[in-house]
Amino acid sequence: MMPKKKDAWTAQSRRDLSVSYNKLGGIAEAMRNLKAAKGYYEQDLEISRAIADETRTVSAYDDLAVSYYKLGVIGNYDTSYLQKAHDIWSQLSMQCPSDPELKRRCDIVQNILKELSE
Repeated sequence: MMPKKKDAWTAQSRRDLSVSYNKLGGIAEAMRNLKAAKGYYEQDLEISRAIADETRTVSAYDDLAVSYYKLGVIGNYDTSYLQKAHDIWSQLSMQCPSDPELKRRCDIVQNILKELSE
């Protein structure tokens, strides 16, 4: 949980906290505690969204897409989260065509969405 005074945290320290929540979500998910995992991923998403809105960097939007992706694939698929991840990665891959990882991530989510629609 972040302190009430947001100015006390740098973008990097908030990103570190976000990554920690993401890792805790992964641990909880591996232990099949999906409720806890979802809670951690939601905390990660909240922080990632704030950082992306504030910094507007490619890496911040990539982190945000990862957060949406994690929430989209946990338990039963949630296509609204997956679509948001896809949209971000699609936009980033157009902005950064020299980064094949962004295109790869976009393609992965696109394939999941396609399979879910069939």
